Amino acid sequence: MIVNINTNKLKLMLDDYKTKSGNMENYVFWIGAGIDCVPPTNLPLSNELVRQILNFTCSDYADKILEVLNDATVEINRFIASDYDAENMSDATQQIRTNQFSTIPRLETLIELLLRCEQHMIPKIKSEESFISLITSFREAPPNKNHYILADAILKGATIITVNYTLLIQEAFQQIAKQSYVLEEQQEYSETDLVRLFLCKSKNGHESTGGKLYHIHGALSGGNLGNSLTHVKKPFTSNFSQDLTKLLEGDNIFLFLGYSGSDSFDVNRFFLDYARKKKSKRSTGIYVSHGDLEIKPNKEVVVSDKQLILLNAFKKKYILQAELTDIFRDIKYVPRNQKDFNWKDRIPKIGYPRKMQKLLAIDLCAFLGINIEKIINTQDWLPKYEEKKNYTDWFKFHPCLLMAKLQQNDKLIIRYGKFITEYEKNNIHKHNFANRYNEQLYIEHLDSVIPNALNQLTDSIFNIDFSKIYHIIQDAQENSLIGWEISARLHQIVKRLIYKYLECSSEDEFSNFFAQHESLANSLIDPLELIKNRGYKYVIEMNQYHLSLRDLSVLSALFKNDYQTSKELLRLSSYYYCEVSSMDGWIGNLLTRIFIITHKLRQKKEQYLQDEIMYLESGFNIINSVLGFERHAIFAKKIENFRKGFIFS
Repeated sequence: MIVNINTNKLKLMLDDYKTKSGNMENYVFWIGAGIDCVPPTNLPLSNELVRQILNFTCSDYADKILEVLNDATVEINRFIASDYDAENMSDATQQIRTNQFSTIPRLETLIELLLRCEQHMIPKIKSEESFISLITSFREAPPNKNHYILADAILKGATIITVNYTLLIQEAFQQIAKQSYVLEEQQEYSETDLVRLFLCKSKNGHESTGGKLYHIHGALSGGNLGNSLTHVKKPFTSNFSQDLTKLLEGDNIFLFLGYSGSDSFDVNRFFLDYARKKKSKRSTGIYVSHGDLEIKPNKEVVVSDKQLILLNAFKKKYILQAELTDIFRDIKYVPRNQKDFNWKDRIPKIGYPRKMQKLLAIDLCAFLGINIEKIINTQDWLPKYEEKKNYTDWFKFHPCLLMAKLQQNDKLIIRYGKFITEYEKNNIHKHNFANRYNEQLYIEHLDSVIPNALNQLTDSIFNIDFSKIYHIIQDAQENSLIGWEISARLHQIVKRLIYKYLECSSEDEFSNFFAQHESLANSLIDPLELIKNRGYKYVIEMNQYHLSLRDLSVLSALFKNDYQTSKELLRLSSYYYCEVSSMDGWIGNLLTRIFIITHKLRQKKEQYLQDEIMYLESGFNIINSVLGFERHAIFAKKIENFRKGFIFS
């Protein structure tokens, strides 16, 4: 049970955790961006930062992207809220209940796309013109009172864990510790990982006070910031996992301050795993909300899913509304007379070149799930020939092909698909493949770009050596990640199986379908299960993992009749598509859900299934009327026609 407390009760609890000498070795502060946003620091929260970065990088299209995204988000979230049903859920997903889209794309998603775009610009963009220069300018912001409170806590032996990359706690520490103590970075700790550890030590020796500061997403003093999907998808390494486990298993008190709990891929995953594995818990967790709490008539406090994930790792769970300065009023140190930092003044004056704005807008729309026709004038679809030179790898960064695929423009798909295929085949030596079979798969993957876009896959897609695929996945390491040549091929097989299923009309045809493809499905499940079990660690892009969950959901329903597992896999996939702001992936899951229930309806022909399908299709039609994806509409119509065939026969 999570108890709502006030600041007076919290202060009494905090006093109980102090040592006899008044030190704070049993305190753990978990810090988020809310700590940095108060004066004079005034750094932005992620949503405001995303808006400004969008305006800087694709100003011609930013307002329209946000407008369409907002309209779609309203409809999707309305659907999610009305669709939520916690019944018949297993223990595996009770803590991953539901999620909603933000009207603003996730910061890490945007940074990932921008880094990719800047990396392949020709000529290279100047560092002062990069959006990264805005983030690095945050070094100039002064610390606020929160940072002095935390620095004082480190001096008294507390542990600080921050997702922020600013060094403001260190700056405040230097001012209050004067010449007595230093925060010394442990270089060996972060040699192979983002997590950076600073220990509080006496300046004239190696004596440690016990105080520690962890930057779990990197820090601005180095180049290893973790604020992109590539980085945050990775689970914590053994060093930090062990340290955090020891803290949780000790008689400690955790305070979550200025933290939204939105780090689903590393932080939340760790806390979920810990809560499941540890039946007996020792430490105390307190979530400090900086906004008003919602209290039910029965006095029960309303807790979000993300707050619940964090607090379920603790024996005693509390929540309160307060500011850090309300809790620690006796701090002796105050910020120097600093001018308020205005981060907007640091935005580079010159934005991206117009041609790069267009390419970025196309890339962003494709990832988020917005029909590019709603953003870019139809006469502006086709970039001029010179603009092709701005991307050095045309398949991986293929805005023109994406544009053609989004519009279902067959002629452009064929033209660009052939161009990309030839380009990649001629430059195949540039790619570092694990073995020759992986190289062969890559070439076959390129060859399937055009028919896949046109939904013209044939049974030839089944010709694959699953044992080799399995070993490629099994042997994946940090320097040889699984690429889309594996994930897309596996998905294409599942997609082809769905289409072959929808072509059946009689019971004999269905019986033949399952008899002919059961062995194929079982062979397909093994590598997909391996990707699922290994998570994000060895895939290049996070949506490879999400797509594998969807494909397993389909196979569990079709060939195992395991609808419970199918539902859980699809729910988990949708949750994480939502986390990375991929509406396209989420809508693909919605259609997959309609397909699976349609399959179940064919077997049972019960009215409640028909009613559920009608509800889901209505929701899809409303959402897709905003986003405008023709390929999703085509697939939805195909399922509908299939269902009418057996419902009315």
